[in-house]
Amino acid sequence: MKRLILVEDSVIWQEAMIEAVSHLPWHATVMTFSNGYDATQYFKKAQREPDLMLVDLGLPDMPGVDVITHARTSFPEISTLVISSLNSRDQVINAIRAGASGYILKDDSSIAIATAIQQVLEGNYPISPEIARYLVELSVNRKSAGGRPVPNLSKQELRLLELIGKGNSYAQCAHIMELQLSTVQTYSKNLYRKLNVHSQSQAAAAAHELGLFE
Repeated sequence: MKRLILVEDSVIWQEAMIEAVSHLPWHATVMTFSNGYDATQYFKKAQREPDLMLVDLGLPDMPGVDVITHARTSFPEISTLVISSLNSRDQVINAIRAGASGYILKDDSSIAIATAIQQVLEGNYPISPEIARYLVELSVNRKSAGGRPVPNLSKQELRLLELIGKGNSYAQCAHIMELQLSTVQTYSKNLYRKLNVHSQSQAAAAAHELGLFE
């Protein structure tokens, strides 16, 4: 049985997320918190690490990004899936920096949300197509931040990074690039090292901040 934490202040969206969880192929329990403070207090006392946290960024008492940070302080390996709305898109990069494993929208279908939850628990990093498009917009409109040097990437590494930035999983990248999955995983390790990141979502964010796809 999987243990999920849901941090969401809207009762309507709480019910929608629980409905999405019901579509998972295995049983899961959901512990719900209506504000960030209660969630962070739970993190301090919990003896068992939850399998996944679903968190809204627009909480009434604190930014959802802060909840992610608190959760990872107590549970460094916890997977986090941000479920928010497009009017919070300016917080996408901050959420990824804080350690979010994926980012999807509230108005995605229940099946799409359930699929994203399953992907995170399987070690993938789902990004809603709307969010992926926003990240592409950032790459067009922003230059390399703070003079950060652009890493020297090979053609294949750059191609992989572009595909990751569009929300593709490693398996999808391997199919598109016509490579073995193990080869793609080797390229990803080199990417992580060169970009100084630790996940697909962080690599995508770093790439767009650097303006690598302009």
